[in-house]
Amino acid sequence: MLTKRLEILLDPDEYKEMQREAKERGESVGQLVRDVLREKMVKPRKKTSARAFQKLFSKDMEIDISSWTEEKKKITKARLKEIEAH
Repeated sequence: MLTKRLEILLDPDEYKEMQREAKERGESVGQLVRDVLREKMVKPRKKTSARAFQKLFSKDMEIDISSWTEEKKKITKARLKEIEAH
């Protein structure tokens, strides 16, 4: 269910182009915008996470973890920086 509203301002020519594209696809301009956002932002993020997971658990991954506590701190710190960046 869609529950969040986003308001953006567009150049009239850009909006006409979006209307044309939406009409060709048989969907609303709002749906077109949602599709583009999903394609450009959500899917790449999921792909990146999947690649990181695969790399982390790859049989070729060689990790020397002498101190789990220190490694956990490093991982947590890096993750917090990543979250703050978004």
